[in-house]
Amino acid sequence: MGYAVIKTSTDSIIRENQKEIDSLNQQLLVYRQKMESLKRKDIETALQRSETVLLFKDKAKGKKNQTAPDQTEWHALASLLEEHLPTFYTAITQDGSLSEQEKRTCMLSRLKFSNGEIAILLDTSPQRITNVKKNSNCKLFGEETATSLNKNLMNL
Repeated sequence: MGYAVIKTSTDSIIRENQKEIDSLNQQLLVYRQKMESLKRKDIETALQRSETVLLFKDKAKGKKNQTAPDQTEWHALASLLEEHLPTFYTAITQDGSLSEQEKRTCMLSRLKFSNGEIAILLDTSPQRITNVKKNSNCKLFGEETATSLNKNLMNL
């Protein structure tokens, strides 16, 4: 009889401890999600304020005598994204399925450039950018529309 009482008591303590552990794990998950959210906001702010992105924003204004980004500037933008958004960068470069124009469109879309700004930077039309976004979204996410590309890229 003594063993059964001890076993029941031990089982009860274990169940209570497990409930507390589960509760603490749930709280930890909530805190981690909040930290990740803050970290993402910091990264977004840092990207938008970076010298490279500001240079691209300036070039996207389409001023007369404004030169398009050169290879060095494109490389700097890619390096910035690779450093701060490695999952995103890997997704757009990993399998080589995206053309250079599609990769650049994805990079600029991820940085919240408008179709008009992207068209200026890539020296093409806004309609072409819509088509490029549609192709990119299909290749990366299996969705045959341009409209959900930005949302999909933000989730990487």
